[in-house]
Amino acid sequence: MKSIFLPFLLFLPVLGVFAQYDPNLIEPKQATDRRFNYDQFYDYSSPSGFEGSTLFTQPVTASITNSSYALPAARFVPSQQKKNAFSFYLGFSQPIDYGLNHLGSGNRFELDHDYGVLMEFEYRRYFKDFHIGISNMYQSYKHHQLSNVPGYPGAIEVDGYNGVFAVMAHVGWSPQMTEKIFLETRFSLGLAYNIDEITVFYSQFKDEYTEMIYSAQLGLGYRFDNSMTLSVIWKLLGQSTKDRFDNFLFHCACLRLGYDF
Repeated sequence: MKSIFLPFLLFLPVLGVFAQYDPNLIEPKQATDRRFNYDQFYDYSSPSGFEGSTLFTQPVTASITNSSYALPAARFVPSQQKKNAFSFYLGFSQPIDYGLNHLGSGNRFELDHDYGVLMEFEYRRYFKDFHIGISNMYQSYKHHQLSNVPGYPGAIEVDGYNGVFAVMAHVGWSPQMTEKIFLETRFSLGLAYNIDEITVFYSQFKDEYTEMIYSAQLGLGYRFDNSMTLSVIWKLLGQSTKDRFDNFLFHCACLRLGYDF
């Protein structure tokens, strides 16, 4: 089975490019020099004005302990948090384990697939670092091979596809790690309408049904100055099984483009 992590690794340099411009990763600026005011009542002609002063008796390597000369402590100030966000997800999808059950004999055949595509539109409402929302997802991929068939030593080339249309509600947590970089987590639950079709030789099997769907996702995001965000996401999707098709478990690597308002 092809690994989904290859396209996922291709997305990682995207955040690396933006992370180098994070102001939190640059050394803080030096404090501005302070100027001294002359005391109008001080007798600068007095020979004892600077004689015996400890300032000139200290070695040149002595450190300055006066707090007025110290650099300001580094302080993280997060960007102003917006309350709403629209997002669009686009990525690759691949089943982890997916099979076809022969209802007559009870045998289970293994299905192999090409990479599929996942698209999702999402609305979320922020409550500080937490958020809730709804989304509409579409996922589709093609069936490629059928194996573990009695009487056939190798894999059989098949045709067909799987399509999923889902509506989900979700909760998530997206805390700021630096001023620009934030963590992406989300858990979703909803209903999915499925279309499963497979053609083996001259026989075609097709099922249409509605089942519960759930998902979990984890990733890292970058926040731009113009309310746009870009995230690299790994997502796990699962569904309750059906009589003919079982073990609905998928993973995918995708990009999330968001707009906060």
